[in-house]
Amino acid sequence: MVLLIEKDRGWKSTKIKNIKVYFSGKIDPKILEDLVIKLKNKSSNLTTKQIKSDLIKFKGNFSIIIMLNKNYSLAVVDRVKSIPIFMAKTEKSLFLGNYAPSLIKTLANKKIDHNSLLSFKMSGYCIGRNTLYKNLFQLLPGEACLIRNKSLKYISYHSFIKKDKIFTDSKEKLSKKLAKMTLSIFEEIIKNNKSKKIVVPLSGGYDSRLIASALYHLNARDVVCFSYGKKNNFEAKVAREISSKLNFPWHFVELNNKKQSQNFKSKMYKDYTIYSDTLGSWSYIQDLFAIKELLEKKVINKNSVIINGNTGDFITGGHLPGYDRKLKDKKSRLNLIFKYISSKHFSLWENYFSRNQYNLINKLILKSIPKSLLNIGLEEDYKVYEYVEFINRQSNYVIQGQRQYDFLKIAWELPLWHDNYLKFWNKVPFELKYNQDLYKFMLTDNNWGDVWQKIPVNNYHISPKYIKYLRNLFKLFFIFKNRNDWHNFDKKYISYFTELVPYYPYFNYSDIIKEKKIARNALAWHAEDYLKKKDLIL
Repeated sequence: MVLLIEKDRGWKSTKIKNIKVYFSGKIDPKILEDLVIKLKNKSSNLTTKQIKSDLIKFKGNFSIIIMLNKNYSLAVVDRVKSIPIFMAKTEKSLFLGNYAPSLIKTLANKKIDHNSLLSFKMSGYCIGRNTLYKNLFQLLPGEACLIRNKSLKYISYHSFIKKDKIFTDSKEKLSKKLAKMTLSIFEEIIKNNKSKKIVVPLSGGYDSRLIASALYHLNARDVVCFSYGKKNNFEAKVAREISSKLNFPWHFVELNNKKQSQNFKSKMYKDYTIYSDTLGSWSYIQDLFAIKELLEKKVINKNSVIINGNTGDFITGGHLPGYDRKLKDKKSRLNLIFKYISSKHFSLWENYFSRNQYNLINKLILKSIPKSLLNIGLEEDYKVYEYVEFINRQSNYVIQGQRQYDFLKIAWELPLWHDNYLKFWNKVPFELKYNQDLYKFMLTDNNWGDVWQKIPVNNYHISPKYIKYLRNLFKLFFIFKNRNDWHNFDKKYISYFTELVPYYPYFNYSDIIKEKKIARNALAWHAEDYLKKKDLIL
């Protein structure tokens, strides 16, 4: 077995009982030492159950690789895979490391996984452990891999969907539990980052507002908020009002089409996409350019901690499908869930993919779901959807956005992916989760910082105004036409100019309007460009 650790990725190494250990994130040294000793002393007869009993003791965001010898090692990622680990296997060798491109370069036989290539083109990421290459894999969230003599044994020590009893308490009682737990999470974060400036990317939505208001409620010091995107966009206006109410400094980074075109051509962007490449998804770039500018202007510094709202809308039920729960036939309800998954997550190009391709994706998704979850009762079958989005879009794409901060060498926290949040929301019933009912109730009821009951949430409008008026003028020509015709026209000809944060300007507008395919959003173009640059053509 060959270990490849890229040192510029924030990983550290140490020796415990003469055993080499590599790790990233916050690790309890005592728990780590106990695990190493157990692996060393019981190497031949250590059971999966015994390993799990130690792994569940680790908390927070981390990854660990323990090298007992060249033929025996253990690799572990945290419950949300915030720091990934990759494995490449050939007939003669097994490679283990923290950076996918380094591993694939060592392989003489690079077999393209055409199913993953299809998934990537349809969604912007691969499914489950898969990457774009057949012999390159990544650990799933809450998973370890025990490697003995080139054989791999995957050990799931934490499942996103657990067989816990669903809460039966009233909404009011659960709201109190949730509020108390949420504040305890932020108390922990404040305590662990006493010497750092706390930086909050603030929008007009629920999640980042929760972060800012909870910090205010707990009297956090040295907090700065920022927003970005088109000038006078609706989120920035609301964020400025929230920051003013909380008496937190607020900064705005204008990112218009012209500026974004320059950003995408910069060396920094090229370096970041290389740094953040997992060969399993396109690079997540949401805050990148804004934070870079704030650093250059010395609004924030490297002794800061970024606390973003990823991904409160998902974990609290904002993505749950509103299918007919009166249907008693389980197969019919699962079919509705899979249809929802396809339309929501695997339709980057809206008029391009065939029914056979969708059927293939559904088979790949079905194969990735544990059988125990497919046998779940009707009252909890929505958890099938939650599992699929978590394992794929959330952990393979959204959570990997933390690489932005690693690249810029700034610390980060993920409070809404905290272990306690995972545990709590797993037990909330569908009725209180759907449309974020409990979450919204808790936030408005507690009204931390007095920013929840009078300041609007997600009050969407297009900016600048002239684009809004021009769009409405064009819409008049479609009054007597099919609604889908207007939708396609809007996506192809106008979306380039209406993005709150522009991502289309990486491409020429003329190329966008010449394309026969209809892109759901700019991610479709970026995913296709990523594949073309790697000569991976479907």
